[in-house]
Amino acid sequence: MTSLKEAYDIVKVKHQNEKVVECLEFEDFFAFFFIAKDTDDNEEYAGAYCTIQKKDGKMSTFNPTSDFEAYFSAKRIDVEELQKVN
Repeated sequence: MTSLKEAYDIVKVKHQNEKVVECLEFEDFFAFFFIAKDTDDNEEYAGAYCTIQKKDGKMSTFNPTSDFEAYFSAKRIDVEELQKVN
């Protein structure tokens, strides 16, 4: 079973030139939303989340528009707390 720390370690390797601005926990996976490091925090952004499966650590994507109910019921993880675990 992949922990939050392990999931973040896996995903941040692929996103070294970006910063995570949102992290969500679903029943089966963790989802991370990244933007370019030089993006203004007040800028609007949208798109798919990079996900890590809890079962096996495999990477995939999740688009909130494909399942609004799951998106709105996901547990929000504080990004500052996320970065403290690493």
